[in-house]
Amino acid sequence: MIDVTVVLLKSGLASTAVGPVEVFFSAGTFWNSCVGDQPEAQFTVRAVSVDREPVQCLSPLTLLSRQSIADVDRTDLVFVQTGGLDVDAMLENHAALVP
Repeated sequence: MIDVTVVLLKSGLASTAVGPVEVFFSAGTFWNSCVGDQPEAQFTVRAVSVDREPVQCLSPLTLLSRQSIADVDRTDLVFVQTGGLDVDAMLENHAALVP
């Protein structure tokens, strides 16, 4: 099974976190169900934040995280939620994530 980690960022765009979570979570299950095959998950998906705290998105949505990035020992693929259009501000606001 392939392990996917989606990193949630404060003031990020919710769709850039929720979309990957839902697509990878459903891969191998939804299509298999549609064609009458046994659902078989292909990915393990987790959403993490820098500090395990809920993440307030740019929109009026808050995303919950059960883990921090420091809790991740191993993963095959990392998605980082879009933190906004100003890259310099994003890097400054999320400096703890960069290392």
